[in-house]
Amino acid sequence: MPAKRIVVAVVVLLFALAASRAQAEPITFSSGFIASGFGDGAPVDPVIGSFTIAFDNSANLHDQTTGLTYHNLNLALDSAPSFDYGRFADVLVLGAALDGTLTVGSGTNDFFFDIYNASTNPVAGPAFTYAQASDYHIYTGGVVLTPFATPTPEPATLVLFGAGAAVALMRRRRVGQR
Repeated sequence: MPAKRIVVAVVVLLFALAASRAQAEPITFSSGFIASGFGDGAPVDPVIGSFTIAFDNSANLHDQTTGLTYHNLNLALDSAPSFDYGRFADVLVLGAALDGTLTVGSGTNDFFFDIYNASTNPVAGPAFTYAQASDYHIYTGGVVLTPFATPTPEPATLVLFGAGAAVALMRRRRVGQR
């Protein structure tokens, strides 16, 4: 009986440790996106592209330029890709660093859009905003994400799997001793 209590205590401890660490692990997310519905005269419609981003969801981040790469973006940009992350709302904002991630000025080559539930179940926000230097308008349309890969299992999942395997092994060993 004491061995069984020790195993249960270890499993509970491992689960608690993994659950607390799961919220502070770096996240890597790769997705495509398509934005459209900008109206007549928009220089680009639809806007398409893809991105890969790595960020730590335990901190608020503002105008970050490292960890974000755009691929196949059919918009011109005047600056490096950038992002903001609000950890309490779990919102990721992707854009370019020209005037800050959350600002798009007319007559510039810039854009931004939101991703809600960035750490758990990412979905695009309701709007994609962009400007191109070819004119002095700001365009807003809708955006849809198309995630590329299944997310990597969180550490808590791996610890639970390992704890289950340990319990099964101990039980098998105990059955073999009878």
